[in-house]
Amino acid sequence: MTAVVFIHGTGVREPGFSALAGRFSVGVTGLRDGLRVVPYYWGGEHGATLAADGASLPPVSGAGRRGPSVPGAGDDDTEAWAALYADPYAELTLAAGSGTAAGAAPAAELPPGSLPPDQPLRTRL
Repeated sequence: MTAVVFIHGTGVREPGFSALAGRFSVGVTGLRDGLRVVPYYWGGEHGATLAADGASLPPVSGAGRRGPSVPGAGDDDTEAWAALYADPYAELTLAAGSGTAAGAAPAAELPPGSLPPDQPLRTRL
């Protein structure tokens, strides 16, 4: 009998995993006789968890903030969230130093398959 190992993706947690593994098992065993599906659930033990009751997530429209601290009336971050909705990578771009706030020109992308400039030196070390 052939074993098929089913490993879930990064966004899957229980109870969704069991339902997904069940659907996968029914589908794949219907394609060929002699298959045994072995589900492997790693998300509960090794996956990321949502800390502070999701305080880092924007509030649902019309609802208050989640988490331990509630900002004062003068702390309106609507524009910041609007910018992140428009460009989810905006903070990463700024942190990488390629944004205008860092005062640097955008970094040039390397062509596919090319090595970073320091790679040949690192290889020799």
